[in-house]
This record gives sequence, C-alpha cells and structure tokens, in this order.
Amino acid sequence: MKNLQMQNKLRIALVVPHIFMQNGFEETLIFAPGKLAIDLARNLSKLGVEVHFFTPDLQIPEVENYNVDLNKFYEIASEKTNNHFNPSDSFPKGAINQNDILDYSQKQKLELLQEFLKKHPLTCITLSRQVLTELISKAYELGNFGEFDLIHFFTAEEEIAPAFAKLSKVPVCFTHHEPFDFLAKYKSQFEKYKDLNWISISNSQQKSLPQGNFIANVYNGFDNEFDFENQRQNLPSSHLVQSHLPIGKDNKDIDLLYIGRIIKPKGVSLAVKLAEKYNLKLKIVGKYYSGFGNDNYFEEEIKPFLSQDIEYLGYISGLKTKSELMARSKCLIMPSIWEEPFGMVMIEAMSVGTPVLGLDSGSIPEVIKNDVSGIVVEKKMSDPFHMDEIGIVDWLYDGFQKVVKLDSEKVYEHYKQNFTVEKMAKGYLEVYERLLD
Repeated sequence: MKNLQMQNKLRIALVVPHIFMQNGFEETLIFAPGKLAIDLARNLSKLGVEVHFFTPDLQIPEVENYNVDLNKFYEIASEKTNNHFNPSDSFPKGAINQNDILDYSQKQKLELLQEFLKKHPLTCITLSRQVLTELISKAYELGNFGEFDLIHFFTAEEEIAPAFAKLSKVPVCFTHHEPFDFLAKYKSQFEKYKDLNWISISNSQQKSLPQGNFIANVYNGFDNEFDFENQRQNLPSSHLVQSHLPIGKDNKDIDLLYIGRIIKPKGVSLAVKLAEKYNLKLKIVGKYYSGFGNDNYFEEEIKPFLSQDIEYLGYISGLKTKSELMARSKCLIMPSIWEEPFGMVMIEAMSVGTPVLGLDSGSIPEVIKNDVSGIVVEKKMSDPFHMDEIGIVDWLYDGFQKVVKLDSEKVYEHYKQNFTVEKMAKGYLEVYERLLD
C-alpha cells in the first residue's frame, strides 16, 4: 500500500466532531455514535492500527487523544445561564487540555451544557461549531503534515469537514449516522458532497443519498461486556442458560419492551396501542422531550395511557440494567415509522437472546433475520399519506405471537455472526486498506 512503505503501522485519524464527545457524558446521554466511535478506536488499536482520536474532550487510554480547550465555551455558557460557574475555579490558568480539569464534575458540565442548549440554542450551537471547526482543522493540518495515512470522520452532522475534504493530502472518508435527507441542513449539504468517500451503516441508509459515492457498507457493532453466568443466584438452575443469555425463557415476565427516544418518528404510540388492545405488558424506557420546542408527544400520546401494564420506567443508562431488562422481555419492539438508519438497540437485545418485533422501516429488515432473530411487519398505508394504524396494530400482534416462539440461541447466533464490535472494526480496516491501495 502506498504511504505505508516506510512504516509498520497504519495510522488513522478517527475524528468525532460532536460537542457531546466529552468524558463521562456517554453514561447519561443517548448518543450511539459516541459509544461506537470509542469501541471502534479501541478495537482498531487491538488490530494493530495506530489510532489518533479527535474529540472535544474525551480520552481513552488505548489511543493517542487530541482535544480542544473548552474553557471559554463553559465560561460563556455559565454567563448566559446564570449558572455562576467560574472556569478559573476548575481549570488551571492556561490549560489547553480537558485533562487539566480539577474539580468541576462531568455531571455538572453536562447539566450546564444542556441548560445552555435549551435556553440559548443559537448561541450554544454557534459556539459548538467553533469548537468543532478547531478540531476538524487540526485533523486536516496534521494529516497534511504527514502525521496520518488516512482521516475518518465518524460523524458528519455539520458541513465543515466535507467542505474542506478536497484540500486534504491524505485520503478522507466519512460515516454519517442518520438518513442523509432527515433534516433540512442535510438536504442542503450532502448533495454537494455526494462524490466524497462515504461509508454507510446500512444499505437502506444509502437510499437517502441516491447518487452518493458509497465505497462500502459497514454495519454497527456491539459487545455485551457482562458475563451473566450464575448472576441470578435466586433463580432455579433451569432458568440459567449459556453465559451470554442471562435468563431462560421461563422467566420472561415482560411481553413488550421499548427502549429509545420517545418521539413520534419512533412510533412508540403504536406499541402502546398494541399493548392496550391485546392486554400485553409493555415497559417503556427512554427520554422524552417535553419543553423542547413544540414536542408534546409524550404528554399527549403516551402518558394518558400509562397503567399497571403499560409502564414508563424512565431513562436507564447502565448497560447491565438494560441487558437484564431485555433478557426478561419476550421481545423488543421496534415500531419506528421513520427510515431507521440502523437501530443499535436491536443488536443489544439480540446479544442477550431477545428477539425483535419491528416494522419494515429503513434498516430494520436488514438487521433482523426474519423468523430467526425477530419478526418484521409491513408498515402498510391506508392512503399515500397515512399509515393504517389499526391494521398495523393487528399485524404487530400477529407478529408478537410468532416472535415469542423463536429460539434465543439462534437469536444470539445471528447477532454474534453479524454485529460484534470486532466485525465492525475489521470492516472499517478493510475499507481503509482499499483506500490506500
């Protein structure tokens, strides 16, 4: 491969230009691309790649980390929100790296960031873009100085990185984690940069940029790090199966489990209507966004129907708790009505042997192997502009009756063969090597 004749290791700059990429935030925020980026960096390192990891303020020990100074960002955030945070109390004078933080906790930082975004969205977004511009320019600068063989931008929500890609002296590739036409700003920008090197996360995602130069498709990966063998000491031995499957079929006391954002595109109200009509036990886990913009979805479509059998559990961040909840469930329900670009929660469920009941939106039929790791239900329309919700609820129930009969071991095997972090990292490594060949 060219560029590699004088060295042994492939040198990759993995750039994640998103303001949420800060130490400690991943345990509280719903931001799947951040966890994926961390897992990718670590596993590329295991594969012998020299990884240079660019984020606003996140460090992992396995790689070379590059951050920017967020002192001024948080100083202004404090002033605008009347938070009374004095950055000089927490940052040493002249600090250039967030490793210098002394006593301002990550929880307080996150709360300040969220308050800033809610009260002053334009200012927060503007300052965030300044941070990301600094990060992106540093990656391009060091790449042009010969510090890396290739730059991979792992999030592309902003147009900054694509706009300057052609000025790079080393190959550049991009991964985007939403449909390319989902937001107005996406519609206006991605068509301009369709000829760049794009790596999709599902074949379905490619349809949202029809003329895009997709050089590869690499599915997301997930590793369930917990060994569940003998964890449930209070259960009879008949309820314990292999170590990757925490609870046997006899102990599944939840009919339907929904985990994700509680917003209209996710179709949570369809799960509620299914549970209510057919007397099923539904547990809902996730964040709702009442008070942000005009979002009243939870208040109007979910909350009035909560009961002993339809229960909202709030947001659960711990992987172990989520995994055990999934393992207690007969199925995970994925009633998305938008074109789901991937859907990480599906492979999380499969990693503990829990099958998925989903509509055929976006990537869902790609991730689910029908009749093996789940059941896919057609999202039928009553007319060109409206779903047949009554029919869909009935068809979901038909799917539920099938999905509960699937073999947990086969569900797990489908996950293990297709959606591990190791497989994801090897997939990206193959793309890098092709670009440099």
